Amino acid sequence: MKKILFLFFIFLVACTSEPTENTKPEPASEPHENEEEEIEENTKKVITGEASITLDKSTFAVTPWYLDNSHVVQVNGQITVGENPVQGVEVQMDQLRTTQTDEKGKFSFFVDKSTVANIPFHVVDTSEATVQNEQLSAEAEEKVMNLKTAVSVHYPIKIIDSKPSSEHKGYMDVNMKSELVDETHHYPSFGISKFIISGKITDANGNPVEDATVNFRRDGVEGFTMSEPSNTEGEYMLLYVPEDDEDHYMHVVLDDQVYTLPDHKVYQFPEDISVQINITLPKTGTVITDKPPYLVTKTMDKAQHKGIFVGVHTDKPYWITIPKSDGTFTATVPKEVYDQGLELYQSTYLGILKMDQLEIGDQINHLFVPSPSYKEPQHIIPSYE
Repeated sequence: MKKILFLFFIFLVACTSEPTENTKPEPASEPHENEEEEIEENTKKVITGEASITLDKSTFAVTPWYLDNSHVVQVNGQITVGENPVQGVEVQMDQLRTTQTDEKGKFSFFVDKSTVANIPFHVVDTSEATVQNEQLSAEAEEKVMNLKTAVSVHYPIKIIDSKPSSEHKGYMDVNMKSELVDETHHYPSFGISKFIISGKITDANGNPVEDATVNFRRDGVEGFTMSEPSNTEGEYMLLYVPEDDEDHYMHVVLDDQVYTLPDHKVYQFPEDISVQINITLPKTGTVITDKPPYLVTKTMDKAQHKGIFVGVHTDKPYWITIPKSDGTFTATVPKEVYDQGLELYQSTYLGILKMDQLEIGDQINHLFVPSPSYKEPQHIIPSYE
């Protein structure tokens, strides 16, 4: 009986261990569409990290213009995210030229050292930006897009000496010098850059004429200079440089009408002087009567002046002198401003002054010094002699 029970037990185990012919294995579940996207995203390398733009040199001293173009230098830069160079970033220099970074994240531009300038560099396109052929994360791409830097070309400045001001209590007289390349190189002189032709245009009834332009042509052919349209008061102005023994033919243009002087009537402007010309247009025809009161000409003692001034970054009043040809000047600044360390800038003055109103070496108020534009050197730290 025990033998029969044992055989029955063996038979029962065998039946439960083998699948029947109708039994099939469960198929593997197919991934859903969003699961496929997640798998693909997980296999793609996304680059993150802090973005930076660096230049091999960002400050240059002003040098003279040379015929061999040695005043032009190459500036090299690199863009990275983390420690990874970024390829395919488009960089622009001073809103003009553009270039793309290479596989090492590097780019280069040529800079002219003969002119005082602040030359901005900034990223303008990241659509092709990659790191080792992998795309940036949206966050890193935004950081790269916001990158910017600049090259400063200016006259380096040294502090020669300083002492308490005898004229302004609590102020220091700081003698400084803008360094020059050599003795043949002079600091840009302040003075007259162009002379003025200005005046008023009226009609035959004495009413101001608006939107008329005045221009002069040499020998009736070559262009000379043209004014902006006259204002509501009929006033116009243009700038020029007088030349010896040149005949200048005057034209007044209003809408489609051109007014001129009588045939063979010309202007020969005197040297080194500005001129006021008041013009009355004819009631009929296009010929301007060339005698008073229809055409009145007289000289003026004003001219456009130009020069490169040095300014001090401070919200407190100060005085500074117009630099001499050797680059020397004096700043009279509050003692606390001097003690904290001077931060200077160089900017171009361009304005209308009386002929003898200002000269090189004259002291000017800080309000007379123009603020630097984005194209001018803005952060110059002077050294000590």
